[in-house]
Amino acid sequence: MIQVLAIPVLNRPDLLEACLRSIDEPVERLVVIDNSGSGEMGDRASETRPDALIVDPPANLGVAASWNLAIKSTADAPWWCIVNADMAFAPGSLARLAGAMTDAPEVRCLYEFGAFGITAAAVETVGLFDENFHPIYCEDTDYRYRCGLAGVPVIDMPDDSTHVGSVSYVGNPRADNGRTYPSNRRYYAEKWGGDIGRETFTSPFGAGGSVADWTLRLSRVRDNRW
Repeated sequence: MIQVLAIPVLNRPDLLEACLRSIDEPVERLVVIDNSGSGEMGDRASETRPDALIVDPPANLGVAASWNLAIKSTADAPWWCIVNADMAFAPGSLARLAGAMTDAPEVRCLYEFGAFGITAAAVETVGLFDENFHPIYCEDTDYRYRCGLAGVPVIDMPDDSTHVGSVSYVGNPRADNGRTYPSNRRYYAEKWGGDIGRETFTSPFGAGGSVADWTLRLSRVRDNRW
């Protein structure tokens, strides 16, 4: 049993439907966060899975904020399964993930951070995802690095599940991703004293605080909107 399975989605209802149909493990609360702004993704999700709980924000929250919303709005869960809408699960994959999750601080990945389980203890230790990585990319690398600093294992347990990849900006000008991805990389380097794989700080911005520390810069959300 999966207590909470959350799927943020921006576009490609066909892939969302395939993802929903591939869920073969009982889910207590299936949360779909429709970031399209049109309601279309939520409508298609409801047609495929009438039990889905649809969240319909007025604008694209971005990946990190969507993941955080799923966690905060179901805070009683012992762990969360968070999934990209372009995943399709191999039979039994979700059951294997559910059976492996513990109460300890840990993250378990079926496909990197495209489909992963994260425990409440991990969130208590590492914190929520940094929403300054907006709207997408580098939020997962940041979290993996923070887990390493905090001694929280990120356990890769891949299988035959499939991931299409790089569909989030289909339907949006590629120039938008060409603008926001370098911005996120620059923020990452500022936060950790070096680019990905060249980090020098062991606390955010070298300030000596907790790995959970981040303060939302509204200007980043404003300037990086697609």
